[in-house]
Amino acid sequence: MSYDINFWKQERPLKLSAQEIYERLCEGKPVEGLAKLPVDQIVGRLKQVFPELDPTEDGPSIETSDGEIEFHWSVNSFRLDIHGDAERECQRIVEVMAEFGCPMYDAQEGKRYDSQDGTALGEKPVFQEKTSEQKDEVERLKASFLAKADGLLPQKKGCARSATALLLVVFGMGWVFLRYAGALE
Repeated sequence: MSYDINFWKQERPLKLSAQEIYERLCEGKPVEGLAKLPVDQIVGRLKQVFPELDPTEDGPSIETSDGEIEFHWSVNSFRLDIHGDAERECQRIVEVMAEFGCPMYDAQEGKRYDSQDGTALGEKPVFQEKTSEQKDEVERLKASFLAKADGLLPQKKGCARSATALLLVVFGMGWVFLRYAGALE
Protein backbone atom coordinates (compact mmCIF):
# COMPACT_ATOMS: atom_id res chain seq x y z
CA MET A 1 0.00 0.00 0.00
CA SER A 2 1.30 3.46 -0.88
CA TYR A 3 0.07 6.88 0.09
CA ASP A 4 1.45 10.36 0.58
CA ILE A 5 1.30 13.04 3.23
CA ASN A 6 2.16 16.66 2.61
CA PHE A 7 3.14 19.71 4.64
CA TRP A 8 3.04 23.41 3.83
CA LYS A 9 2.51 26.65 5.68
CA GLN A 10 0.26 29.49 4.53
CA GLU A 11 1.11 33.15 5.01
CA ARG A 12 -2.56 34.12 4.81
CA PRO A 13 -5.96 32.57 4.11
CA LEU A 14 -6.11 31.43 0.48
CA LYS A 15 -8.99 31.09 -1.97
CA LEU A 16 -7.64 27.72 -3.12
CA SER A 17 -8.80 24.64 -1.24
CA ALA A 18 -6.22 22.37 0.37
CA GLN A 19 -6.86 19.85 -2.43
CA GLU A 20 -6.20 22.52 -5.08
CA ILE A 21 -3.00 23.58 -3.33
CA TYR A 22 -1.91 19.94 -3.12
CA GLU A 23 -2.59 19.39 -6.83
CA ARG A 24 -0.64 22.51 -7.82
CA LEU A 25 2.30 21.45 -5.63
CA CYS A 26 2.25 17.95 -7.16
CA GLU A 27 2.38 19.53 -10.63
CA GLY A 28 5.33 21.69 -9.57
CA LYS A 29 3.32 24.89 -9.99
CA PRO A 30 3.84 27.84 -7.65
CA VAL A 31 1.15 28.69 -5.10
CA GLU A 32 0.88 32.36 -4.17
CA GLY A 33 0.52 32.77 -0.41
CA LEU A 34 2.57 29.81 0.80
CA ALA A 35 5.31 30.63 3.27
CA LYS A 36 8.96 30.00 2.46
CA LEU A 37 10.07 27.17 4.73
CA PRO A 38 13.41 26.91 6.56
CA VAL A 39 14.24 23.83 4.49
CA ASP A 40 17.79 23.35 5.81
CA GLN A 41 16.57 23.49 9.41
CA ILE A 42 13.69 21.10 8.76
CA VAL A 43 15.93 18.64 6.92
CA GLY A 44 18.48 18.91 9.74
CA ARG A 45 15.80 18.14 12.30
CA LEU A 46 14.51 15.20 10.24
CA LYS A 47 18.10 13.94 10.03
CA GLN A 48 18.28 14.02 13.85
CA VAL A 49 15.14 11.90 14.07
CA PHE A 50 16.14 9.63 11.16
CA PRO A 51 19.96 9.43 11.08
CA GLU A 52 19.84 7.19 7.99
CA LEU A 53 18.24 10.01 5.94
CA ASP A 54 20.71 11.25 3.31
CA PRO A 55 19.52 14.69 2.15
CA THR A 56 22.16 14.77 -0.61
CA GLU A 57 20.28 12.03 -2.51
CA ASP A 58 17.55 12.88 -5.01
CA GLY A 59 14.35 11.70 -3.30
CA PRO A 60 16.07 10.29 -0.22
CA SER A 61 14.31 7.50 1.63
CA ILE A 62 14.39 5.69 4.93
CA GLU A 63 13.50 2.09 5.66
CA THR A 64 10.72 1.43 8.17
CA SER A 65 9.94 -1.79 9.98
CA ASP A 66 7.47 -2.71 7.25
CA GLY A 67 8.16 -0.41 4.29
CA GLU A 68 9.82 2.79 3.20
CA ILE A 69 9.31 6.57 3.27
CA GLU A 70 10.58 8.69 0.40
CA PHE A 71 11.13 12.41 1.06
CA HIS A 72 10.61 15.26 -1.43
CA TRP A 73 10.73 18.96 -0.68
CA SER A 74 10.72 22.41 -2.19
CA VAL A 75 11.07 25.86 -0.73
CA ASN A 76 7.34 25.79 0.16
CA SER A 77 6.43 22.19 0.92
CA PHE A 78 7.41 18.71 2.02
CA ARG A 79 5.89 15.55 0.54
CA LEU A 80 6.41 12.06 1.87
CA ASP A 81 5.58 9.00 -0.18
CA ILE A 82 4.94 6.11 2.17
CA HIS A 83 5.20 2.53 0.92
CA GLY A 84 3.97 -0.10 3.37
CA ASP A 85 3.26 0.54 7.03
CA ALA A 86 5.07 3.40 8.76
CA GLU A 87 2.72 4.70 11.45
CA ARG A 88 5.43 5.29 14.07
CA GLU A 89 7.69 7.11 11.60
CA CYS A 90 4.82 9.21 10.21
CA GLN A 91 3.90 10.32 13.73
CA ARG A 92 7.49 11.40 14.34
CA ILE A 93 7.47 13.38 11.07
CA VAL A 94 4.21 15.10 12.05
CA GLU A 95 5.84 16.15 15.34
CA VAL A 96 8.91 17.55 13.55
CA MET A 97 6.84 19.48 11.02
CA ALA A 98 4.66 20.85 13.85
CA GLU A 99 7.84 22.33 15.39
CA PHE A 100 8.02 24.48 12.23
CA GLY A 101 4.31 25.31 12.19
CA CYS A 102 3.56 23.10 9.16
CA PRO A 103 0.22 21.30 9.27
CA MET A 104 -0.21 18.00 7.48
CA TYR A 105 -2.46 17.45 4.47
CA ASP A 106 -3.65 13.90 3.94
CA ALA A 107 -4.58 13.60 0.26
CA GLN A 108 -6.25 10.22 0.80
CA GLU A 109 -8.69 11.70 3.32
CA GLY A 110 -8.78 15.16 1.76
CA LYS A 111 -8.06 16.61 5.20
CA ARG A 112 -5.67 19.35 6.26
CA TYR A 113 -4.82 19.57 9.94
CA ASP A 114 -4.72 23.36 10.22
CA SER A 115 -6.63 26.15 11.90
CA GLN A 116 -9.81 27.53 10.37
CA ASP A 117 -8.11 30.14 8.17
CA GLY A 118 -5.27 27.84 7.13
CA THR A 119 -2.46 29.92 8.61
CA ALA A 120 -1.62 27.92 11.73
CA LEU A 121 -1.55 24.42 13.14
CA GLY A 122 -4.79 22.86 14.22
CA GLU A 123 -5.16 19.38 15.63
CA LYS A 124 -2.31 17.03 14.87
CA PRO A 125 -3.12 13.72 13.18
CA VAL A 126 -2.51 10.56 15.14
CA PHE A 127 -1.10 7.55 13.33
CA GLN A 128 -2.00 4.33 15.12
CA GLU A 129 0.06 1.23 14.58
CA LYS A 130 -1.77 -1.90 13.52
CA THR A 131 -2.18 -4.60 16.10
CA SER A 132 -0.56 -7.97 15.48
CA GLU A 133 -4.06 -9.35 14.84
CA GLN A 134 -4.69 -6.72 12.14
CA LYS A 135 -1.31 -7.43 10.53
CA ASP A 136 -2.02 -11.18 10.59
CA GLU A 137 -5.44 -10.60 9.01
CA VAL A 138 -3.93 -8.49 6.22
CA GLU A 139 -1.35 -11.21 5.52
CA ARG A 140 -4.05 -13.89 5.57
CA LEU A 141 -6.23 -11.90 3.16
CA LYS A 142 -3.25 -11.22 0.90
CA ALA A 143 -2.28 -14.90 0.80
CA SER A 144 -5.89 -15.95 0.17
CA PHE A 145 -6.26 -13.39 -2.59
CA LEU A 146 -3.04 -14.44 -4.29
CA ALA A 147 -3.99 -18.11 -4.08
CA LYS A 148 -7.35 -17.39 -5.73
CA ALA A 149 -5.80 -15.04 -8.28
CA ASP A 150 -3.18 -17.57 -9.40
CA GLY A 151 -5.74 -19.35 -11.57
CA LEU A 152 -6.64 -16.03 -13.24
CA LEU A 153 -3.11 -15.19 -14.28
CA PRO A 154 -2.00 -15.83 -17.86
CA GLN A 155 0.10 -18.97 -18.08
CA LYS A 156 2.72 -17.16 -20.14
CA LYS A 157 6.17 -16.34 -18.93
CA GLY A 158 7.44 -12.79 -18.71
CA CYS A 159 5.75 -9.43 -18.42
CA ALA A 160 2.11 -10.39 -19.06
CA ARG A 161 1.92 -12.67 -16.03
CA SER A 162 3.87 -10.24 -13.84
CA ALA A 163 1.80 -7.23 -14.92
CA THR A 164 -1.47 -9.06 -14.29
CA ALA A 165 -0.27 -10.21 -10.87
CA LEU A 166 0.76 -6.66 -9.99
CA LEU A 167 -2.63 -5.27 -10.99
CA LEU A 168 -4.46 -7.92 -8.99
CA VAL A 169 -2.31 -7.22 -5.93
CA VAL A 170 -2.84 -3.46 -6.22
CA PHE A 171 -6.61 -3.86 -6.48
CA GLY A 172 -6.60 -6.41 -3.69
CA MET A 173 -4.59 -4.19 -1.36
CA GLY A 174 -6.94 -1.31 -2.18
CA TRP A 175 -9.85 -3.50 -1.18
CA VAL A 176 -8.12 -4.48 2.08
CA PHE A 177 -7.35 -0.83 2.83
CA LEU A 178 -10.95 0.21 2.22
CA ARG A 179 -12.19 -2.66 4.35
CA TYR A 180 -10.00 -1.65 7.30
CA ALA A 181 -10.73 2.04 6.78
CA GLY A 182 -14.39 1.22 7.29
CA ALA A 183 -15.53 2.17 3.80
CA LEU A 184 -16.64 -1.40 3.04
CA GLU A 185 -18.83 -2.87 5.74
